[in-house]
Amino acid sequence: MENQKLTPEIIDALKTEHGEISQIEGIEHDVVIKAPTPAQYRRFMDLSSDMKKREKAKDALLGDCVVFPETAAFAELTDAKPGYRETITNVILELSGIVQDATAKKL
Repeated sequence: MENQKLTPEIIDALKTEHGEISQIEGIEHDVVIKAPTPAQYRRFMDLSSDMKKREKAKDALLGDCVVFPETAAFAELTDAKPGYRETITNVILELSGIVQDATAKKL
């Protein structure tokens, strides 16, 4: 599996096409994502509430939000490193506003 490299030209093209984008850090491959729209987020939450549809929910969210590498290369990457699906889904959810360490302070 060849790691598609992110270049400044590719980054510029992705920004032009998708607006605000982010690169996943902490993994050995170049993966760029965008935040989900409210409708994409709601679809993920609706599907993921049914444990039988949880993987379908991840597939949909990843398909909506991964902008690099292209679909076939991303599928090859996640076949070789299946844990990336969970890792990248979690980062996308953070972009949507989910905060893992948020707490409530009694007033």
